[in-house]
Amino acid sequence: MSKLKIHSIIVGFLETNCYLIENTDSGRTLCVDPGGDAEKILTFCKKKKLVIEKILLTHGHYDHIGAVNALVDMLDVHVWIHPDDVEMAGNPDLNLSSFIAAPYSIDSYMNYFEIGTPVMFCDETISILHTPGHTPGSVCFLWDKQLISGDTIFRNSIGRTDFEHSDPQQLIESIELTLMPLDDDVLVYPGHGMNTSIGHERKTNPFLSRNDSIL
Repeated sequence: MSKLKIHSIIVGFLETNCYLIENTDSGRTLCVDPGGDAEKILTFCKKKKLVIEKILLTHGHYDHIGAVNALVDMLDVHVWIHPDDVEMAGNPDLNLSSFIAAPYSIDSYMNYFEIGTPVMFCDETISILHTPGHTPGSVCFLWDKQLISGDTIFRNSIGRTDFEHSDPQQLIESIELTLMPLDDDVLVYPGHGMNTSIGHERKTNPFLSRNDSIL
């Protein structure tokens, strides 16, 4: 039985779901997509006695990386991202922060995920699934019937593809070829909004061709 517990905190002006993956034996924690409100994240960790060891990013858009610099400065932790989104995370025009008159880029060195090589955390294996489309380097994190999906898939929806370097066909292929083969009971924790499951999206998501409702 997995000893990893997931906590969710809504952060930033776009209400991004920041996830904290806690090892319940030790309090050691992974922080996924700290999109803003660094102090809010740290206050929650202090209350729950969580110790952030790494920051994992599903992709490089500003609303998922906005608290990275502050957390790195305060905690001296490493940041991990897919190599195809490194340029985006370091470029305000590409990560969209320049469009809200608040140019932002990750200042620290970014480590790269190697697709096919999982993240090992407290003797647990977290698989890295490359799901390009919303951004070239979008990834999802999968372990023990739990999936953090970033902006790849939402409850009854999918990620936007009207941004530079987005690709709508690629996103659909990523979801149908990489996520839909997962078991129905895999819980999905998206980058925004309510949780869902693979089974629910297989049956009801209007963007997917495998969905019976649009056949």
